[in-house]
Amino acid sequence: PYLPMQFLNEIARKGDRRMLTALATNPIKLMAYPDVMERMEENTEADDALKDKIKDIRNNYLDEKKEQAGESIPEEQLLPQVAQAMTGESAHRGKQSTDQMRSRALELLRQINGLSLQKRIQLAFTGTRSERLILARDPNKYVILAVTEGPNTTEEEIVAIVKNRRMHGDVIESIASGSRWLASEEIRMLLLKHPHIPTVK
Repeated sequence: PYLPMQFLNEIARKGDRRMLTALATNPIKLMAYPDVMERMEENTEADDALKDKIKDIRNNYLDEKKEQAGESIPEEQLLPQVAQAMTGESAHRGKQSTDQMRSRALELLRQINGLSLQKRIQLAFTGTRSERLILARDPNKYVILAVTEGPNTTEEEIVAIVKNRRMHGDVIESIASGSRWLASEEIRMLLLKHPHIPTVK
């Protein structure tokens, strides 16, 4: 389930060692919200092992000196879906032509392709459906994992992720091991047929 930022900060500031350890098991949220890591480090319950884990996350993913744009997200078969999603999101702007929507979708894709890994993960939690559709095709599994954990992500978006037979195994296993999406019979059936879900022999 989605935990609001305010709650995460409270746990980081006031939680005991057990709570901090549990919070540290989700590096995706820590990458998205560096302020939470700072609160955790300031907590007197934080031991050396936890501080070392936070340091590793910060050095590997959040070091501004190393921060570069992530790998490019391919345009193939993506722009029509994004353009359609943007049509629904911008109905108040009046009717726009197919070419106009495609141009806006391409501009959005290029903007996202210029973002760093951290910024993409943050956007996966806070962005629009159009932005999540693009991020769900990111080459980096951590970005897609962030999409699956986002508070506004819909069942339809998860169905599209699970239908992708080439999706990262860690993403598929994360969806299958959680409870949020397993209430959907369609998702359960797709997971059963996915090549990254091991079968018992």
